Formats: sequence, C-alpha cells, structure tokens
Amino acid sequence: MTQHGNSVACWGRRYTLNALGLPNTIDSQAGSVTAQPARVVVSAGGKDLIIPLKGGPTFTGKQAWRISFTGKATGGGLDFRATGWVEQDGLVFVALTYAPTGKIPVKVDGLRIEYPLAATQAQCLLCIGPGANFSSKTTMLLPDKQGLLWTTLDTGRSGSCMTIGSFYPTVWIGNEQRGLVWWADNDQGWVPDDAVPAHDTVRVGNVVIFRNHIIGTPVTLDAPHTITFSYNATPFRPFTKGWRMEGATEDGTFVEPHRGRLKDSKTGQPVDPFGGQQNWIHPESRYPEEWSALYKEWKAGADAHVHTYQWMDPYSARNGVDFSHMSFTLHSYGRKSIIDDLYNYFGPEWEGPIDIWNDSYTDYVMYLFNRSLTEGGIRSTYWDITFPTLFDDLLSGACYRLPDGRIQRGYDGWTARRFFMRLQALMVEHGLFPNAVGSHSTNAYLTVAMPWLDAVLDGERNWNLDLTDQDWVDYYPIARMRAMSSPHSWGVPICWMANMDTLSEAKRDAGKRIQGQWVWMHDSWRNPYIPQLSVMPNAILDWGINDERTIYYPYWRDPYVVSADTDVLVSLWQLPDRIMLGVFNYHGKQAKDAVLKVDIDKLGLTPQLPWQEFVGVRDLWKADLHAPDSQFDYDKHTLVVHGLQPHTARFIGIRKY
Repeated sequence: MTQHGNSVACWGRRYTLNALGLPNTIDSQAGSVTAQPARVVVSAGGKDLIIPLKGGPTFTGKQAWRISFTGKATGGGLDFRATGWVEQDGLVFVALTYAPTGKIPVKVDGLRIEYPLAATQAQCLLCIGPGANFSSKTTMLLPDKQGLLWTTLDTGRSGSCMTIGSFYPTVWIGNEQRGLVWWADNDQGWVPDDAVPAHDTVRVGNVVIFRNHIIGTPVTLDAPHTITFSYNATPFRPFTKGWRMEGATEDGTFVEPHRGRLKDSKTGQPVDPFGGQQNWIHPESRYPEEWSALYKEWKAGADAHVHTYQWMDPYSARNGVDFSHMSFTLHSYGRKSIIDDLYNYFGPEWEGPIDIWNDSYTDYVMYLFNRSLTEGGIRSTYWDITFPTLFDDLLSGACYRLPDGRIQRGYDGWTARRFFMRLQALMVEHGLFPNAVGSHSTNAYLTVAMPWLDAVLDGERNWNLDLTDQDWVDYYPIARMRAMSSPHSWGVPICWMANMDTLSEAKRDAGKRIQGQWVWMHDSWRNPYIPQLSVMPNAILDWGINDERTIYYPYWRDPYVVSADTDVLVSLWQLPDRIMLGVFNYHGKQAKDAVLKVDIDKLGLTPQLPWQEFVGVRDLWKADLHAPDSQFDYDKHTLVVHGLQPHTARFIGIRKY
C-alpha cells in the first residue's frame, strides 16, 4: 500500500479521498470506476444541498496492511466527522457521525450519500440480502434509460427482513472489468422509512448514481448519529498461476476421516454418538492431552495423500475425502471445539443461535488451526454457509434496538471478514497460499470477505428435471451470470454445483453436461460437483488455456468475433500465437449452424511469412463427437460451426504456426 497526498493505492486500484473518506475518484485496472466525486446531500425546506467536501482527510496512521484517517465537514446546519481506514485488499471503512452544528435541533427532510459511477462500467447490479441459498437478491443488467433504474423496494420491502425500511447489506455495480461494491452490517444511525428505499440507482446523462438514503423521513436532529459502511473497488485481487485448474473448493470431510470414527478413551462410547456433521477443528477427543497422537495420524495420512497427487494435480492433493482437507460451516451446525468447559466459561460471548466471530472466539480458532496445520498436516479448508447472515440477538453486536424498543436486525460481515483475513494469513505463514480457503455461497456471496477467499462455490439448488422442460441455463441466464458469477468481476474463481432430481440417470447426465458447458463459457473450469465435466479437457489444457498469459474475452465483450445471430454467444481466450473460441447456442429449443466473422488480422494470426507460416483450425472439444467439424474460410475470415444443439457449446482452436 502507498499513500501520497489524499491518494491511497493498493494492488490494481487507486482511491483519491475527500474530506470524509468518500471517493473523489476510484481507478481499478487502469480504468475509472467513478464519474464524479461521491457526495453527501442534505434535503431541507424543499431544497437539496451538497455538502462541501474539498480537500482530503487527515491521515493518522500507516501500517503495512492499513492506512487510517479522520475527516470533517460542515453544511446544512450539520457537522460531519469521519474516522476510517483503507486496508491492503482495497476495502475502505468509514464511521461517519452527523450532528447539529450547534445546540439547537435541526430539521432535516432527507440525507443521502451518492456515488456517481462511470456508465461505461456500471452495466450490472447485484444486491444480496437474507435467505442464504434462497436469498432475496437482485441480479440485473441495468436498463439503458434515464431516471430510476432500481430500488430495494423492487424485491418487496419484506425481502429485506428489516423491522423498518429496506436495508440490504451489499450492493455491487460494475462489470467484469471493474466496479464498486458497498457493504454495511446494519443501518444503525440511519432514519429508515418503509416508503423510501434504503438504496437505489438512477441514471442521469452518462452517469449512473448509486444512492444510500440515510435519512428517509423528515426528522428533527437533536443528537449525533453514527453510521458505518465500507466500499471496495473490484476486482479485489489478481488470479494466481494455474487458477483455472486449481481455483475451486468442495466439502466432503464434515465427518470422516477427522470425525465420526473414534470412541471416548474413558467411557468406551462413540465420541460422536449420532455420527452426523461436526465442526471440530481439533482431533476427535475431549481430552487435549490425546490430541498430539491423533494429530500424528492425521499428518501421516495427509502427507501420503499429498505425495501421491501433488505432482500431477495440486487441487486433488488437498481436496476430497482425505486427511489433508477439512470442512466446516461458518455459522451453525455445532461448535468448533468439543471442549465444552471453554464454551461454558465464555458463555454468551461464544454461544448463540449462530456463530459470531468476535475477537476471543477467533483467537481460539486460530490457535486450533495453527496446531491442525502444523501438527495435523491440514492443507486446505472449506467453509459452508458463508452467506450474509442476519442476527436478531443484541449480544451479537450486529443488530440494535430501535427507538420504539423493537430490534432492527443486522449482519456480521466485518467480523467474518476479519476471521477470513486471519485464516488466510495463517495459511500464508504455513506456505499453503493460494487455494487453501474456499467457501460455499450459493446465491449469496459474502462480498466483504471475498478478497480473502481463494474460491467460491455456487449453484446448490435442487431442480426436478422430470417436472419441467427447462434446464440449468434457463435458471442461470445471462443476466444472473454477468451480474454475479463472472470470476473476473471479483478476481476470485467461481466453481459450481447443482442437485438435479430425476428418475433418469441419462437425463441427469445430460443436464450436468449442459451446466458444465455453460460455466465454461464464463471461464469456470474446475467444478468437482459436475463429475461429467469436472476439469478442463486435456485438448484445451494442452492448447495452453491454463497459461497465466491467457486473456479472456466474455461473449458480451468479444472484440474480434461477430455473429449475426444473437443466440450464438462467443467467448474468446487469447494467447500470443493462438486463440480458442467457445461458441454456445443460447437458444433452448432450436439447433443452429453458427456463422462467425473472425478478425484474424487484429488477432495477429495472419501469416507474415507466406512460405513458412500457416493457420490451423480444429475443434478442441464438442458435445457431440459425431457432429461435423467446424469449417474456416480463410479468404472470408468466416468460421462455420454446424449442428450446434440447443444449450451446447463447441470449443475451437485457431493458431498461427
């Protein structure tokens, strides 16, 4: 991290901060996220006043992983005070207090914070709320119109599960190149109203404005209010070498081999009499003095498994049902330790209906993990139920009491984030980074923690294939995939599962194959839960697509290949002397003969030495092995793909030799 003046930079991104720590500008991957400076707007007496926020904050501390600041501003009869920091992954945290300037109460009709974003980048919107796998969420392509584009009332006020208002913890606006993600654990310090959306988005000219309505109803302020929130530019992190083959995650070890096997050495009874899913981080014994010997057993099994697979498949060397890999839930499904006395001692601080990752709890978990990694040979972890999770227990610190005494629920994003930061740091210390920390987050990504995850698992929904003629592509259409599940939007690999219910194994197999081809089009290649197409095919791997130099152009932004048929989607993977095209028939009922115009001149594939260089074209993978090969007309620069069946893909290599 670096800081010069009011500018702070971290990997791939640079923020210029105003007087309250809001962004004047955000650049990500050498392009602008913002169109104008963020602003605070006060409404009173029928007029809107933009609070002057000239200059930058005062920087108060520098650490290798965090740069802290304070700030202040005045306007509209209000004083504003901010404290916050920028962390190494780009997250900017702000605690903003607003209060009457003097001792006399001030009447305010509304207060909002606005983030004007560059319309060329603000193409997709993602908003996630409660509900886990069945979350209340919005995944949309922003319409090309002026005025109001979206509000949290679109999903119905009840979708937020708030007592008052329509607060959601996270909104992302952007595309696979760059964007802005906003997060807050709760709306404490806001003045919510049922009729006014907590968040909305409008288009004014060539600017898309994301707005938080902090005060949603007229109020007379006679005391300070403090709100907390954070923002981050995407993508969060660079992909690591070989990520298309290694960037995935899976469970498999909630029980064996680490749990559900042993008997209590003193009672002779099973340690886990029910044999169900457990969350213990340490060996299966209530007596810590027995752990060292059990850790040795773990490590022997883990070391042997790693030795067998690491040279040929690093992912398999520390995933699956073996001693090198452990599965947990971030929330619920039992304690992280079998030592009940500890839980009895800490009481409500640790114990609740769902885990809250406070400091003392996280400290103990880090102690257990340090032993499990060092003595037990654990190489990777999987975290189920990594969702934005609602709390209604005041002891959690995530929610608060409204003026009328009712509880306004809140989330634990920042504490979960801190846990994953510390776990990832521990993995680094043990030489296990990258690909050692994965989460399951179907339909509900924990965006505030994603910079510290090596992979996210999506897609856990049950589809009864015998009751519908729709397939997985119909349920995960273009808008859903673009707005939520492009790995390039986040810098985090996305892998996939799906539970397809049917009496026909052939139908399930076909459904899984359709799913696999669709996620390949979005550059997700390692998918343990799609056994039919679980890894990149050898021909594609040998073509070099797993190379770190590969540039991916998704079908909605392919500058080199044109199809006149809007149902024919073409993604492109480019290396210096070759490309691969993924050609997908998005029409769910009709087969296609795809005709593509390929600009091999701009791609640099035209032979320059006519007696020495030539172009080769071949199918690398196709769903139907009996389908005719793709044909390339060099003079017309036209590629024809015959017999492309509904919701299937063909992957074609073009290379200059």
